[in-house]
Amino acid sequence: MKNLNKKTILIVAVALLLIAVTVIAAILGGKKSSTFNEYEVVSSTTRQDSNTVRYVSYNGNNVIKYSRDGASALSPEGTVLWNGSYEMNNPQIDVCGKYAVIADVGSTHLTVYNGNDSGTSLEMVHSILQARVTNAGAVAVLMENGDANLISMYNPYDSANQLIYEVPTSIQNDGFPINIAVSPDGKMLATNYINVNSGVTSSRVTFYNFDEYGKNVVDHIVSAKEFGDELVAEIRYVNNSTAYVLTEHGFTVFSGSQIPKESITVAMEEEIISVINASSQVGFITSNPGGSDKYRLRVYTLGSKSAVIDTTFSYDYESVRESGGEYLFTAGASCMILNSKGDVIFQKQMEA
Repeated sequence: MKNLNKKTILIVAVALLLIAVTVIAAILGGKKSSTFNEYEVVSSTTRQDSNTVRYVSYNGNNVIKYSRDGASALSPEGTVLWNGSYEMNNPQIDVCGKYAVIADVGSTHLTVYNGNDSGTSLEMVHSILQARVTNAGAVAVLMENGDANLISMYNPYDSANQLIYEVPTSIQNDGFPINIAVSPDGKMLATNYINVNSGVTSSRVTFYNFDEYGKNVVDHIVSAKEFGDELVAEIRYVNNSTAYVLTEHGFTVFSGSQIPKESITVAMEEEIISVINASSQVGFITSNPGGSDKYRLRVYTLGSKSAVIDTTFSYDYESVRESGGEYLFTAGASCMILNSKGDVIFQKQMEA
């Protein structure tokens, strides 16, 4: 899967394409039934970084670019909103509102950015596997610790009481925790455990409540679901009461701010190639066996099993993201845009 297990990343071949695509999406926002053949570049910025620099959407129409040496946030016009330096071998990012955490996976270092300064750094006691940030800047960190992996929530801005809570795990009893998700307010935590027993692999998603309700529950565990041999690729919270679990063959939605319960499950037979994460929707690009087009796009709201978009296409894309209800596909210096109905409203090779 091209985009599974990570935030949708906009990898830009040239800055001209980044600016042009952003401007086009803004222009087309109120003209979803029209198609367009031309574009106008209202501003451009020369990209001077290397191909090792990565980009991710941030707090509206902005982007964060990050590498092994540091990170900076840029407006659509290329203005630097903030920047900070660090040294990491394997930086991975998570964003929630104006906050971002960049963790050095395999090491013990992470930095949290609040949108106003050059960042706050933390050193973990064990090697980091994954980090997730909340809309208040608190950070949930999954760490590797031999036979007892650890999940901890930290407040990086309270030096006297940085540790908010801990979730010790046992590989023997729980399995290997490989994915975590945290609600925007930080009160709910979800973890995907993989267990291997007699050569058979099974997946389980467990929900923890760290609000008042969870204080009266053993180990704060309020619900769980066994997925058997279905591979769980990612867990995402879209708000404080809704999370969805991406699997190798579809997704399951869980609802409830205190006790998450399974509400919808959608399964797919085709190979999932990419997943498009949006605030209240999830899109899947699959193969399209037997059809005249190579790919099939289906987009679902998190409250229905019926797809709001179901269309096919043959554009060989490299990256895809949702922006303002449109779906932006890019490949080198070309792009294709689909509207909220799945119609192609723009497709062109850009002039670099």
